[in-house]
Amino acid sequence: IIANARDLIDMNQENLPISSISTFVMGFATEPVQSDDELFKSINILVTEFIKGGSSGKKFLIKCRYLKSDKRIDKKLVRARKSSNLMITGETYTIKKAD
Repeated sequence: IIANARDLIDMNQENLPISSISTFVMGFATEPVQSDDELFKSINILVTEFIKGGSSGKKFLIKCRYLKSDKRIDKKLVRARKSSNLMITGETYTIKKAD
């Protein structure tokens, strides 16, 4: 599913589309937490694709959004500095190839 996170607010385990993808991401923060709008904050993470044999592949910039009202997540991410190594799990939104 490709949708704006705002469109997913009313979704729960019972009505989640079959096309939703859970992800596990490890990477480095590229900038401090940003305030997107009145509901969401976000952080950008630079992730490197790992290929068989231990070599690295393409780099991807992943924007992770979360609700401002989730103080538990906000408290942890606000402390993350640039180049901090982060591990995030969640639902896929979009992935852009890094320049």
